This record gives sequence, structure tokens and C-alpha cells, in this order.
Amino acid sequence: MKRRNFISSVVSGAALAPMACGAVEKSEIKKLKWDEETDVVVVGYGGAGAAAAIEATDNGAKVLILEKMPFGGGNTAISGGGITIPKSGSDAQKFFDGTFNFANNEKSPKLVEVFCREIREQMPWLLSLCPGIETYLYRRARYTMLPNSDTIEKFGVRGDGMRSGPCLWHILSTGVSNRKIQVMFETPVKQLILDKGSVVGVIAEHKGSPKTIRAKKAVILTCGGFENNQEMLANYTQGKDILNLGTPANTGDGVDMAIQAGAKIWRMTAYSCPIGARIPGKCAATTVGIPSSGFWVDQSGRRFADEKGTDLHAALYEVNVYNSAKLCYPRIPAFLIFDKKAFEKGSYGFRVAEGSKRIPYFGWIGWQEKFVWSPDGKKELEAGVIRKYANAEEAAKGEGLNPVLFKETLERWNRDVKNGCDTEFGRMMSRGKNILSEPLEGEEIYVMSLYPALLNTQGGPEHNEKSQVISVNGSVIPHLYAAGELGSMWGTIYEGGTNLGECLVFGRIAGKNAAQEKDLK
Repeated sequence: MKRRNFISSVVSGAALAPMACGAVEKSEIKKLKWDEETDVVVVGYGGAGAAAAIEATDNGAKVLILEKMPFGGGNTAISGGGITIPKSGSDAQKFFDGTFNFANNEKSPKLVEVFCREIREQMPWLLSLCPGIETYLYRRARYTMLPNSDTIEKFGVRGDGMRSGPCLWHILSTGVSNRKIQVMFETPVKQLILDKGSVVGVIAEHKGSPKTIRAKKAVILTCGGFENNQEMLANYTQGKDILNLGTPANTGDGVDMAIQAGAKIWRMTAYSCPIGARIPGKCAATTVGIPSSGFWVDQSGRRFADEKGTDLHAALYEVNVYNSAKLCYPRIPAFLIFDKKAFEKGSYGFRVAEGSKRIPYFGWIGWQEKFVWSPDGKKELEAGVIRKYANAEEAAKGEGLNPVLFKETLERWNRDVKNGCDTEFGRMMSRGKNILSEPLEGEEIYVMSLYPALLNTQGGPEHNEKSQVISVNGSVIPHLYAAGELGSMWGTIYEGGTNLGECLVFGRIAGKNAAQEKDLK
């Protein structure tokens, strides 16, 4: 259904049909009949949305949250749950400025300044929302070569039998629940409503029926990225066969609506993306471990990267390489090669607090689709997720690898392990008595296909330090805010723990400023 026809159906009360997101045209405004009215509409009930709703409520606004899924959480609930909490705001700013320069990445100095100033207040705020929760230090800065990296610390939360993302979401959802903030589930927002350039409400679809909702003060977009929209991924990442680790709800709705409202869009080619595996019958991918005897090869049978030196969040940049001569992506899929010992140890899957169960460390497939690696790997063998071959020659034949190059790769790997140094990529394979890598032993070869597996995209509408959405001409779009992964400030230099921190900082800023807007007439 075209936009004008959709609007007409809303105006007349006709049944809603599928259509694209956008903004309502000025000429249609007077015909609309409001089904509901509130001060602030929050679009998307994940970490940023919850933070925005809580802050807006605490600043005196009546808030309505609209969520397209039957439950909340977004990517926050299925994340690793880490939040960057630096020791010093000024030192943190120097570090983050350095990461932007290191990555040759566009930055917004004001956003970095605000983040570094406000992030240290977020952990006490979280703990105030839900008693019985404690924090723990689990990691420090990834880019240790940069100045002031020793001041960057990352904390998780645990309590009530939970930890990581599920615990973080428990805290935020408790804050929403305790304030009795209204949440409408299964209610995707289809369009923003603009009047004289100001956002005045939204049109949503609630359980199959259109619903027009007036926002007297503001609309806050916190509806994530577009990692589950294959068309947008193809347009902006220029890759193929990109799988999704996160929520299937993130289909770019907020990007589309912001564009229709005249927003400036940025970070569209930026993403956080490990390498993972496709599991039959599951909508999302799973992350894959790298056994000490394991390594990656491309479709020719050659290694192409330091497997353990590749930034977890930037793996797509490593594999998304196009061969213009053969018109193909020679690293999608790539292949994880390992031996029988690694297979029997299950070191291709991550281990978490659930004891011996090998389950994904994070992501939709682990927390929502309840995928569990079988104890002996037989289930994965039967499904073809893992393939076993009698020897290297059979493996090359079965996977379509160059047998000569693949044999050379195996021999070089074992030789480098013996000598203690990776001659291709400079990886240390041993450090004193600490064995970092092991030889590929025995005749049997085990193989898994590897694909880019998105945690999240970073692109969307640009916002200022007040979380106000910026238009293409550089001005503020009145009464429209955004926060979270929808137009993230970090772009390609995502430092684990900063996305969640950004959700909290700018979600709360958006909520506070939205609540203080003067009521629209």
C-alpha cells in the first residue's frame, strides 16, 4: 500500500495493510483522528527506550512505549551486558578521541564529551532501579596501544540468578514496571506524523489495526538498526550472506521514518560483526569459537587473517572482500578447520555459566531460540553444521578447496606451531610454558562454514548532544529525538561496552529533554 492510501485507510478507519515506514504528509494532518494522546512516545522497548521512558517519567511526563515484538529487551537483553565505566571522564575522552583518530573515523566531539561526562553516572543509576544487583569488572580497554587505555574499565551486572544482558534488561524493565509506564506490545510504528515541520505523533499498527497516537511533547526513536533487513544490508554493507545474531525486530524502521522526516543519516556502513555459523531451523546465527588447533581458510584453502587477532566487532571488514576478477566473495563463507581433539572438547562453541553446556555466549539464538550445542557434537554433524572428513584430501574435495594450497596451509600451520611463531600473520603461538596454539593432529579434518554474523548496525539519524535529531540542512527536527544503536556515535570504532553505555547516556538525555518540551498546540 502506498503512503497516501495508508493514510486514507487510517483516516477512514479501514483495515490496515502492509506498507513502508515514513512520515505523514502535511495535507493529511487535519483529517486524522487521534486514538490516543500522551506526552512522550518512545518507539522501541530496548535498553535506550527503557532508559528514555524512565527518565521522561521521572521528569514529569506521561510516557507511552510502543514495541513491535511481543516482549521487550531488544539487543540489550541478549547482549554480553558490558558497560564502559572509565575511571576518569577527561582521560576517557582522550582515549576515545584516540580511537576515532586510530580508525580514521568521523567523530562528533560534543557527543564524545557528553558521553565521557555522563557515563560514570549510569551504574549508580542502574543500581537504584533494582535492589539486589551488584557490579563486577570483567574487561578493560581493547586498544591498549592508545593513550589512557588503562583508565577504561568495563563492568557487568549480576543478581537474581542472572548476569550479563538478561540481568541488565531485568534492571531496566523493573524500572519501567515500577513506574507503571504503559507499554504496548505487538505495535510496530509505521509512520511519523509531522505538522509544519514538527513531529506531533505516530501511526502504529496494534494487533492488525491502525492507531494514531498524538505526542504532545515529543517522539523518541529507540528502535535499533537494520541488521535483519537484507535489502538495506546489501545496499550499505555491499556484502552477501550476512547473518543476524541479534533481535529479528531490527529491520530499519527507524531509519526509514527518520529519512522521511528529513533527518541527516550517518554511520550507515558501520556495524559490529563477529563471524558465526548458520544453524538449520533457527532464525539467528551463533558465534563460533576458535580452538587452539583451529584456523580460518578462504575458499581456496589459504588462511587470510590472524584469527585471534581480528577484532571481534570488526570481522566483517576482514571477510567482506570482493574478487573483481572472479565476481565473488572468496571469504563468504570462510571455513573453520580443526581436528578430532578440538571436536571432542567442543572448543568450537562458547562455554558460559551453565556449566558444561556449549551455548552461544550471547545473541538471539542462545537466549530466545534456546539453541544448545550437543555434548558430543553428533547433532551438529547430522545437521551438516560440522562436517568430518577422513583426511585433508577428502576435506578439500568436499569443501571445494584447492587441494595443493590446503595441504600447504596445514603443513605451514603445524610447522609454525612447532617453531612458536605464525610466519603468515605474526601471531605468537606460545609464550614460555603457555601454549597458545596447537598443531592439527591426526588424519581426520573437521570443518564449519563461517559467515559474517551481525550483532548490530550503527547507522541511522544523526543526533546532537541533546539527543535531538538533526535534519539534512543541519537544523533540529522539532520534537524528534533518537538514541541507542539507531544512529550510534561510535561508527566503526565500537569499543565493547560503549554501545550499551550510549543507550543509557543518550536514552536518558532524550527522555529528560523530551519531558521538558513545551506542549504542542
